[in-house]
Amino acid sequence: MKTCSRCHQTKAEDDFYRWSRGKDGYQSFCKACQRANASAWRKAHPEKQRGYKARYLAKPEAQAVRREGARRRRLANPEAYREQQRRWRETNREWFNERQRRYQPQRRLAQYGLTQADYEGLLEQQENGCAICRIPFTEVPAHIDHCHQTGRVRGILCGPCNRALGLLEDSPELIQRALAYLQR
Repeated sequence: MKTCSRCHQTKAEDDFYRWSRGKDGYQSFCKACQRANASAWRKAHPEKQRGYKARYLAKPEAQAVRREGARRRRLANPEAYREQQRRWRETNREWFNERQRRYQPQRRLAQYGLTQADYEGLLEQQENGCAICRIPFTEVPAHIDHCHQTGRVRGILCGPCNRALGLLEDSPELIQRALAYLQR
């Protein structure tokens, strides 16, 4: 048993952080008082806290620790994790939308191994319209269509045509049967 020098409550030694320089090997404040003290310091010195946090998070090992912690929380309670993400996106909607608008196209191109010039070349070949229904991409968003077995990019489609191919499992046989059905 040990008495906290801040709240003056007697607590078990497990309620104190270890400290090699302490005379008994523990800190003089209990864990609850330590947390309250650290929280008060962070609120009083936000600019220093941001600097410390930025330097810490720049280290690769810190990034790995954060990713692993997030992975554990996500696996432990996926519903709560999804809800937390949804709330964050709602709160930061403007920032989130701007980031999506700016970086989504770059990620998509990189995902399929395309450069901006390749993408623009495909658009030019297709006369800036869907490869199937020919609707112009000025009216609907463009989707990169690819083979799920090989990963090869086939062209650029509108959303409905891209989903239709997906629902038909990219199967020429199913597409032929659908065509035969429509022509009856």
